[in-house]
Amino acid sequence: MQVSPKVQRAEILIKAAETAIMTARRAQTPDPDAPSIFLTTAPNNGIYGSTPPQTFLRVVDQCDIPSNSSLKILGAGVGRDGYYSSERFREVVGFEADPILYEYSVAIQRQLASEGYHFPNLQFRNENFLESDLSDSDVIVTFQPFLTNFLDGMMRRFINTPKETIIITLIQNRFREILFARSTLLGRMTEKIYPEHESPQNLKDPDLMTFYAYRRT
Repeated sequence: MQVSPKVQRAEILIKAAETAIMTARRAQTPDPDAPSIFLTTAPNNGIYGSTPPQTFLRVVDQCDIPSNSSLKILGAGVGRDGYYSSERFREVVGFEADPILYEYSVAIQRQLASEGYHFPNLQFRNENFLESDLSDSDVIVTFQPFLTNFLDGMMRRFINTPKETIIITLIQNRFREILFARSTLLGRMTEKIYPEHESPQNLKDPDLMTFYAYRRT
C-alpha cells in the first residue's frame, strides 16, 4: 500500500502521541501483555487499541466501496485510521468521546497544517457516537471501542443507520455473531458482504477479532 508523505508524517506524530498517552495511563492498561491497549475516559469503559489501517483499507477495496463515500469512524482515538482513510474517501469523520485523545487528534492535525500537510476532508468530533447523528453515513467502521453494555449500545446504533450503509467491524466473534445473528432485528436488516467465505479459524474461535462487513438492507 502506497502511503503519501503527509500520511507518513501523520504516523510519526501519532506514534509520539500514543507513547505519551500510554506512559501517562500505564496503570489503566487492562492487559499487561498488551501495553498498546489501554482504558480511556470515554463512556462505558472506553478502550483504545491500534489496528493497522492498511488492513482496514484492504477490506474497503474488497467491498468495492466508491471513493466518493463518506466514512464515519466510531472510536477514532488519536486519528490514525482517519488520516489513512482520508486519501480513500470523499469525507472522513472520526468520533472520539475521550477528550484527551480527541485533543491529541486535533493537535496532530494542527501541527500537520503548520508544516503544509492539509487534510481538508478529515474532521474529528469530541462526541459519544452512540448519541451522534450518522444519518448521512455511507460507511461506518468500529473497532470494539468500549467494554460495558457493548451489545446493547451497538445494536441500537447499527439499527438506526440508513439503508445501504456499509458497516465494517473488528470485534470479537462472540459479539459479532450475536449482533448479526438472523434471529436479531439487526441480523434481519443486514447482509454480510465480507469475507465471502468463512475460514475454519473464524468459525471456532469466539475471541478472535477479524474484519467483517455488512450492508444495511
